[in-house]
Amino acid sequence: MVEVTAAKLVLTTEARFGSRRLSLNPDDYRPSRIELLDDKGFVVASSDLSKYESVAIRGARPETVHPWIATDLRIVAESGKTQAHIEISSPEITPDRPRPSEFDLQHLLEVCDVKDVRLLDADKK
Repeated sequence: MVEVTAAKLVLTTEARFGSRRLSLNPDDYRPSRIELLDDKGFVVASSDLSKYESVAIRGARPETVHPWIATDLRIVAESGKTQAHIEISSPEITPDRPRPSEFDLQHLLEVCDVKDVRLLDADKK
């Protein structure tokens, strides 16, 4: 579902559980807010994204299109009981970053010595 106003585009799509609602800036289509909704349509987690910066790409040609990333993220879950504020400075892509192991869940679980993993949508499979 898509809603359009002068201030934003709102796109709602299915997610692993419930749905996902994205609020996009109509000028550049960068997300300003992401919400995860439960099966009843209630917001269970949200993130406000701002302060977009171009990502530097080391060794890139002049014609290379650089991606943009939100450098200020405010995340809220559990009706405000859980909150996080993430600030990213000097976003850059280099030949050795990001490392593939940073996206390998099994590797991260072992390195961080995680003993208990709970799949929130395991009953949906």
